[in-house]
Amino acid sequence: MGERTEKEGALREAAVVFGVELEAATAKKMVTLMTMVGRANERLRLTAITTWEEALAKHLLDSLAPLALGLSPAPMEPVADLGSGGGFPGLVLAIVLPGVSFTLIEATRKKAAFLTAAAEELGLGNVRVWAVRAE
Repeated sequence: MGERTEKEGALREAAVVFGVELEAATAKKMVTLMTMVGRANERLRLTAITTWEEALAKHLLDSLAPLALGLSPAPMEPVADLGSGGGFPGLVLAIVLPGVSFTLIEATRKKAAFLTAAAEELGLGNVRVWAVRAE
C-alpha cells in the first residue's frame, strides 16, 4: 500500500470515529486537496500546519465537525465560508456535500486564486470563489 492510499485509509477511519462515512473517492479528493495545500503553502502561507497528522486532525476532521454534530445543510441550500484561506472548512465540505452550493470568500487575491484552482482541479462544480472583503 502506498503512502497516499494509507492517508486515504487513515482519513476514512478517523472520519468514522466522527460519525462520518467517507467513500473512497471522497477521501482521495481530500488527500489531493491536502497535497495541493502543501505545494501552495510555500508561496502563499495558507497554513502553519505542515505534517499529515496535524492536517488530518486540525484541517480535515475539524472541517467535518459540523456533520458529526448533525449540522448538515439541505441540498442546494447555499453555504458561505468567510475568510476561506486554504479552503477549510469550505472546500472539504464541498467535497463531502456535492449537492450543496458553497461560496468561499477570501480577501487575499492569491489565496482566492488558489481556492479557484483547487476547486477546478478537484471538479467541484458546487464551489464559487469571491476575492472580496467580508465586511
